[in-house]
Amino acid sequence: MKKKRKSSRKIIESIKKILYSDRFMNKNRLSNKDFTRKRKLPFVSLVLFMINLIKQTLQKELTNFMELIKNKKENITKSAFSQSRLKLRPEAFIELNNTLVEEFYTDNIIKKWKGFRLLAIDGSKLILPTHSKELMEKFGTLSSGMIIPQAQISTCYDVLNEIILDSQLETIQINEMNQAVRHLEKLSKGDLIIFDRGYSATWFYYMIKLKELDFVNRIPKGFRKDAENFRLSNKEEDIIEVDIPPQKSRYGLQRHGLTKDKVEPFKLRLVKVILDTGEVEVLATTLLDKEKYSLGIFRELYFKRWGIETNYNRLKSNIHVE
Repeated sequence: MKKKRKSSRKIIESIKKILYSDRFMNKNRLSNKDFTRKRKLPFVSLVLFMINLIKQTLQKELTNFMELIKNKKENITKSAFSQSRLKLRPEAFIELNNTLVEEFYTDNIIKKWKGFRLLAIDGSKLILPTHSKELMEKFGTLSSGMIIPQAQISTCYDVLNEIILDSQLETIQINEMNQAVRHLEKLSKGDLIIFDRGYSATWFYYMIKLKELDFVNRIPKGFRKDAENFRLSNKEEDIIEVDIPPQKSRYGLQRHGLTKDKVEPFKLRLVKVILDTGEVEVLATTLLDKEKYSLGIFRELYFKRWGIETNYNRLKSNIHVE
């Protein structure tokens, strides 16, 4: 019997079951006294309002929302909303999102590339509301004519199924590589990750291999002597051995609790890809089987990474996440 795709209704029902549970409210309110009195905007309504795409003025959105859930006009002020929001732990939304992702991949038909779940990891800067002193103190600022608060966001995105598996939002001082390491905790064998040049680091390759993951990475000029020799050669592809990491990479491993004794040499395949401009790019990958993964597939495979760029544009331009 042909397997059917899990309906959105079933996924929403799973989220709804959690949202309306006493456990979820007790876990995600700051105090046991919060949300115990009868309010115009109780716990569940508050969460539901906040996960809507709020694009109009806050007061107008609140009025429309109250009319929608109560079938009548009932005023609630911005101040009342803000006071209720302060009682809510932000981890509530992380739990709901994790449930959505888990349900999507459980007992469901998902698109894959040659048996792999095809993922991309990349970071971006978010401009935050300029009037907030608290945001400036929390996330930091970049000065460009005027001082504005900014945050560093990183996402792990399924480019074929168009779903964010994991996201990290931190200060602008954070290194996006460290955010990427935390994404790896959510991944498992059978995942193939596509990276751009900013993620080229031998120590990071070791981290990925230890998780039994696979990757394709566009590497910059000057990255590893053996890779640069390949770039300058007439070869279209080659396999090199990545041995005990150099001192700089050992520092990277140590920052994440690993030593050189915990890593083993592994093989890495280098392939050349010719762009429309005629420029030659070099990709590093753990896909070593030349028969199963021929040279001709890598150009199209790498450019599937563009899906994560499109998703960032959607987050900023359509959802107005900033």
